[in-house]
Amino acid sequence: MNAQVAKNEVGYVFSEDDQNAIQWVLSSRVAAAAVGTTDFLEIPPQTRNQLTILAKTESLSRHLVIVSPKMDLAKQKAIKTVLVNMDETEQGRVVLKKFEKTSQFDEFPEGTDAAMARMRELYNVVKNR
Repeated sequence: MNAQVAKNEVGYVFSEDDQNAIQWVLSSRVAAAAVGTTDFLEIPPQTRNQLTILAKTESLSRHLVIVSPKMDLAKQKAIKTVLVNMDETEQGRVVLKKFEKTSQFDEFPEGTDAAMARMRELYNVVKNR
């Protein structure tokens, strides 16, 4: 964290936590940080207003729900209905709080195949760097 960086270079450090990164920017310990949207939105608005968003990445799913190809289609549909509607009931919201930073389950608006193709594309970009 104390390494010197030349004026024509960009240094980096891993904060180990988005909340740490936000605090480091607010306290001028670092000039900039990359953090998750959820963590950014959890800080109070008056604090958030002190910061400037330079760039934003596209939204991607953090979790996927998968089922066995042998599972009955009616059961698959029932499970999907429960998951997609969990955020609409108090009992569902209580269960969702147990998932790390998951406030609801959504279907892929563009369809599963298109969403998975995009995730594979992005994975390949990162893998090949």
